[in-house]
Amino acid sequence: MAMKKFLLKLLLFAVLFVTVDKTAGLVATYLFDHAKSGATEKNKYIASRTNEDLLIFGSSRGVHHYDPRILEDSLGISCYNCAYDGCGIITAYGLLVTLTEHYTPQAIIYDVMPNFDYLVDGEPNAKYLGPLKLLKLGGGVKPEVDSIFINISPSEQWKMMSNMYKINSKLIQLITENLTERNATISGYLPMNKKMLQEPEVKEKGLPTAIDEMKRYYLIRFVQLCKQKNIQLVFYASPSFRKTLDYQFDYIKELSHKEGIPFINHYCDTLFVWNRDYFYDSVHMNQIGATAYSRIVASEMGLLLRNSRN
Repeated sequence: MAMKKFLLKLLLFAVLFVTVDKTAGLVATYLFDHAKSGATEKNKYIASRTNEDLLIFGSSRGVHHYDPRILEDSLGISCYNCAYDGCGIITAYGLLVTLTEHYTPQAIIYDVMPNFDYLVDGEPNAKYLGPLKLLKLGGGVKPEVDSIFINISPSEQWKMMSNMYKINSKLIQLITENLTERNATISGYLPMNKKMLQEPEVKEKGLPTAIDEMKRYYLIRFVQLCKQKNIQLVFYASPSFRKTLDYQFDYIKELSHKEGIPFINHYCDTLFVWNRDYFYDSVHMNQIGATAYSRIVASEMGLLLRNSRN
């Protein structure tokens, strides 16, 4: 008798769990589809509506350092910023695979941040799956994107069967971005209207240089996909406050040389790194710095694109 009661309770719990999970999926999908702003709206746009000639990829430095309006005005082509805060090559590869299902851009600027793109940073790579989880709310994704979850962690394929897992830590974001204009971007670019109030300590020695094999795998896949689609890929390293050493970029220099991909390095550019007015913290430029930097990038890209046509 006790066993029957236990099994009945277990069955009721399973039915309740499935019902709640399906309801959570329906609600989250609605919120994803109707997001007005922020990362959710950007995610949806990248996956299904991008049609620009030039795309920007990268992490938060990509988000804040490249103004598409300046690139468009100078180059005479359309531009959208696909970079994501806190994300790197694993996220970028999944997004590129997804967007190339509906169109192929002419060129891509990838702002390289070594810790996010090929170095070990001491944190699990599952943290880069957030935007890709949201893509699964918006409908089916390519098997190649599904394989990213399995490669990062074999248990992900089972966890992703749960809608509640997909929206874990994202529910507040989804609700907020439906109700308000939160972190509204300018063609994916998010200008920072802040100035550095005090100079932070800048540490340059003793930083990690060990290669993360999973990140390197997806970096190479990103390069291969660009070549397969005939997309002009250019790696960039944008300025960082008071940096004088760039040894963490040695790997991307080697890869760029091997693959015949331009790598333009402004990481220690003295036009920027000693000007406190250009930064709001030690890693990110504010809108003043981004404007000045984007003008230089536009000039460099103009030359590269002209040469590629000849």
